[in-house]
Amino acid sequence: MTKKEVKHDHTLEFVKFIREEIRFQHGLLGIRISWLLAAEAFFFTAFAISRGSVKCNELYFFWKLVVPISAGTMAALALPAIWAAMDRIGEQRNLLLEYEMDKILPLGGKWDKFMHGLSLLFAFLVPILFIIAWVVVGFLADKSNS
Repeated sequence: MTKKEVKHDHTLEFVKFIREEIRFQHGLLGIRISWLLAAEAFFFTAFAISRGSVKCNELYFFWKLVVPISAGTMAALALPAIWAAMDRIGEQRNLLLEYEMDKILPLGGKWDKFMHGLSLLFAFLVPILFIIAWVVVGFLADKSNS
């Protein structure tokens, strides 16, 4: 039997399960974004302190290579975990659309799915923006030294 062929006798319980799964994945997504933001804040602090140090040239290897590469790698490693949660949320929301959600949701199921996807844009972009920021910081830091 495929997913489409499965019929649930307890529709309300199944919808509640789907909603709980979505809630759980949102929680995971929030935790993943929170720790990424906290870690990146520490990396930016380390970068700023070492870059602004009186002994800036002695710390060149640290602020020019170690911090940006470590921070960019952390953001890149967070991507699959964040995208996996977003994918799971999308799957569960598609399951919800199989039910008559238009009667439950004020603006309809498809509009709700669109708005929900739009709200996940933040989680999607955060790690990408950090990777871009570290690449830019790495290049700009080199230019300001010359």
